[in-house]
Amino acid sequence: MKKNFPVLLTLIFIANYTLSDNLLDDFTPPPYFDTYHEFATDPENWSIFNVHDPTVTKDGEWYYMFNTDVAFGGHNIGTGAMVRRSRDLVEWEFIGTAFNGVPQSAKDFFLQHNPNYDDSGIWAPFVIKAGDEFRLYYSAPGGLDGQNLAYIGYATSQSAGGPWEDQGHIVHSLPNDPINAIDPSVIIDPETGKHWMVYGSYQTGMFVLELNPETGGILNQGDKGVKVAARAGGRHGSIEGPEFSYRNGWFYLFVSYDWLEDFYNVRVGRSRNPEGPYYDINGRDMAAYTDDYPMILAPYRFNHHMGWQGTGHNAIYNDNGDYYIFHQARPSTSIFCMVLHVRKIHWVNDWPVVEPQRYANVLQTPISKNELIGQWEHLLLIYDKSNPHQRPSIIELLENGTIDNNATNRWSLDGNELTMSWGNGQHIDQLIVSRAWDWELRRLTITYTGMNEGGLNIWGKHITQDAVDAVSNVFTDSVYVIRNHNSNKVLEVFNGNDAFGTNIIQNTYTGANSQKWMVENAGSGYVALRPISSSQGRYLEVANNNANNGANIRLGTNVIDNSKRVKFNYQENGYFSITTASSNDLRSFDVSNFSTQDGANVVQWEYLGGNNQLWRLERIPQSPTSLMKTPEPKISIYPNPTTQKSVTIDLNSMNPESNLKISIYNISGSMVEQYQGEWLNQYQTKARFENGIYIIRIETPSFTYTERVISR
Repeated sequence: MKKNFPVLLTLIFIANYTLSDNLLDDFTPPPYFDTYHEFATDPENWSIFNVHDPTVTKDGEWYYMFNTDVAFGGHNIGTGAMVRRSRDLVEWEFIGTAFNGVPQSAKDFFLQHNPNYDDSGIWAPFVIKAGDEFRLYYSAPGGLDGQNLAYIGYATSQSAGGPWEDQGHIVHSLPNDPINAIDPSVIIDPETGKHWMVYGSYQTGMFVLELNPETGGILNQGDKGVKVAARAGGRHGSIEGPEFSYRNGWFYLFVSYDWLEDFYNVRVGRSRNPEGPYYDINGRDMAAYTDDYPMILAPYRFNHHMGWQGTGHNAIYNDNGDYYIFHQARPSTSIFCMVLHVRKIHWVNDWPVVEPQRYANVLQTPISKNELIGQWEHLLLIYDKSNPHQRPSIIELLENGTIDNNATNRWSLDGNELTMSWGNGQHIDQLIVSRAWDWELRRLTITYTGMNEGGLNIWGKHITQDAVDAVSNVFTDSVYVIRNHNSNKVLEVFNGNDAFGTNIIQNTYTGANSQKWMVENAGSGYVALRPISSSQGRYLEVANNNANNGANIRLGTNVIDNSKRVKFNYQENGYFSITTASSNDLRSFDVSNFSTQDGANVVQWEYLGGNNQLWRLERIPQSPTSLMKTPEPKISIYPNPTTQKSVTIDLNSMNPESNLKISIYNISGSMVEQYQGEWLNQYQTKARFENGIYIIRIETPSFTYTERVISR
């Protein structure tokens, strides 16, 4: 390894989430959110972030992942194939690079053909264990000019953690060659013991060549291999990232289509022979310049989330019969961020289908029919480049076995196999149900994955109104000052005016009522913001319900409609982005031009992670009977923020009352601790506060007090 970094998880989320089922009581939610601008330049905290083109193996109790030398935000670790490790496939530790720069054999090759060669890093490595030896295949570009000069080599080690010894050349491509020597993947035929490598990107397609099983090097020098996959469009068809896998006598070839920042999607074909031909689910040869199916991954967006793009260039790892897919994904509001997604693979008629939610090591206990009753987000993965994401519809599974109470559409459960029959059996969906972590609503749920008769993949996620409401209930019916991270100014109605259309600006905090915002539940995870200065009860809104960048934020009517619905999205270090329903959550509150001046305008803009788009919610303690006249309770909660995993609630300055109730919630709205009983002058919390945000609510017969606490 080039460098070794200890991991310091300052990422935010909450532990102590429990279900009534005792078997799941010890589940700890993953500690990750979806963007990482605050520590993009800090490798110690990368974990699942800055991951592109992953490959995975296992050595002892550790899984090792290698990936392309690319990172959002910049870094100083150099090149040489990034390396991470994990014990559970959920929490990952960045530990450096496999090589100290591009291996010398590749540099020597490039300098023969490009005297101006400069180290452009390792691209798309692939790791495999062969006997007692680990082999790391790597590719490197000879430049970033698109001239197709590229090199694939390999290195060996007795440990997945290195050190790695370069073994040199496998295959290369020169400018204007019909092949592109990047993106290797290797498979060992369990029947014959032969080793095969597939590689390629764009150009005329993907090629398979045979390797020497003893050394891992090429078997026949100069062999470029046979073509096994291509795409409509010929040399300009966007196909890359081939990946081999094997199961039940089938060799599987996964490939990625389209551009890596947006419509990246994964297709798969299969063959009885590692050299092909590989056929898709419709019986088409993948080498025949067609678009092939099934498509098992594509950009998607479940409700209450901004969505994911760039869902491609996958790795497959078979962990003693449990198959997992690893791939990059990019949050739609910040497409330069590259986040590792790990998903469990299931199989329907010997075709892979992947879970709709990322792997979180949730215990898989039997699922009953009663648990499936209710509403589901139902998503069909179709190829539609006119939309940035695949979006779900809502269906309902009823106790009487019908779907949406339509007698011609029915469902049944057998073990973990869910069957949906449509139109009196004219169409059948075969699905697998699993317990999962809901990464959008941050709670445990049940999902299904599978495919229909046409080979289109189907995802589903069980939802409850309680889960949706919890997203907004943490904040609602309370008054907040909303402070911008960049300027330290607060959101304000200009001059305290109560006229329709009054501009919303930032200003220095004065305590004016035009700077205090009542947060009200607006349904489906949204809230509405009402300045308490408004005698007419007006709400903040996006002007004309406009979905575009630059749409103005102003004072609207006193009726909650789509233009007034906003959502708090936790980002990092106690700050939120505020997205708008008008833009389908693709735009956020933004102080124009990063201004730090009083009076600067507030608009909506695509979320790019700038501090001018981040806001802190500072609750104004209020009595339940009066927003303006009751003195604030003299309560002290300390330390806040806390690094001690607990806080002290000091009530010494209060007059004792007959009853005291203290409730502590995590940001999902789930209670983690409660005290109810006689008066206490001081209360020390007992639940261990993991990194994240907690809401502490104190209730007595005469007042209610709520305060937000950050644990770091």
